[in-house]
Amino acid sequence: MAHEPNSAAHGPGLDIDPASGQALNLTLVEAGQAAVYRRYCADPRYLRAEASAAGLGIWSTPGDHQRPWEWRRR
Repeated sequence: MAHEPNSAAHGPGLDIDPASGQALNLTLVEAGQAAVYRRYCADPRYLRAEASAAGLGIWSTPGDHQRPWEWRRR
């Protein structure tokens, strides 16, 4: 989930994508390189981004894609 960067501990803007100025995790979801863990994220921007990235990145191959939290439950 997006949050304000902790500049005191990590330096300014480590979780901000310099190209777009938005949260890096949202950029990864939009590019199809990350899945949204809906249990912890209710932000509609992430859910829309995941839906629009349906044919990109990790979602570009057909099949049943296993999300990390599903794999860990096995």
